[in-house]
Amino acid sequence: MRIKTILFDLDGVLYIGDNPVPGAVEVIEELRTSGFGLRFITNTSTKLPQEIIRKLTNFGFNVSSEELFTPLRSARDYLISVSLSRMYPVINSEILPYFKEFIIDQENPEFILIGDIGDKWNYQLMNKIFNFTMNGAKLIALHKGKFYNSGTGNVLDIGAFISGIEYSASVRATVFGKPDLNFFSSAVATTKCDKGEILMVGDDLDNDIAGAQKSGYKTVLTKTGKFNVNYVQLSDIKPDYLIESVRDLPKLIKEIK
Repeated sequence: MRIKTILFDLDGVLYIGDNPVPGAVEVIEELRTSGFGLRFITNTSTKLPQEIIRKLTNFGFNVSSEELFTPLRSARDYLISVSLSRMYPVINSEILPYFKEFIIDQENPEFILIGDIGDKWNYQLMNKIFNFTMNGAKLIALHKGKFYNSGTGNVLDIGAFISGIEYSASVRATVFGKPDLNFFSSAVATTKCDKGEILMVGDDLDNDIAGAQKSGYKTVLTKTGKFNVNYVQLSDIKPDYLIESVRDLPKLIKEIK
């Protein structure tokens, strides 16, 4: 069964920090011209979707808003559906307008919304979130990444802090983004492809590769971004294919049966 739709992670695959991966812009254009359906799925929670599109455009990528999927919309839709209204936001200020429907409550929130806040984590913040959850507040995470590549090296991600709160408060966070299967299915809902016709390209074993494999898709791991050879060797998660960078993807696709 030949590949018809390709899902791409962004940071670490198409760009790293403020620089596109060499050859990535040309690869996306080549695949689009060849008729492949393209979707771009990211756990980025520091920027609004339109800002991500702007960043991609500045790099030279041609990506529409309909092709981009982030956890922000999934989380917002869920919170509205369960009628939660008072939140304590632990998110980047840039994305706060996306959640304007909700009331910021510093004393007795119904939920804590957690996203990327860089190095602003500290004991006082962790303890505050812990006590909110002990008082019944729901823990809502835009993702639960283990680590990411900042452009200068790997950095601990928010999953470590979320897991610590879950452990101490004996609660389970509601997590959006990859590797959530609903997140993957929403990205391919309009493609009308069979699972065997979908290929995921990522640099993250846990979020990109494991999530896509559980969804029934073929997977490609790139040796860029957060790729770490020791981490890959120790992991039970094995990608279907391994390439040096996204530049090698067109050649690989021709070889996939």
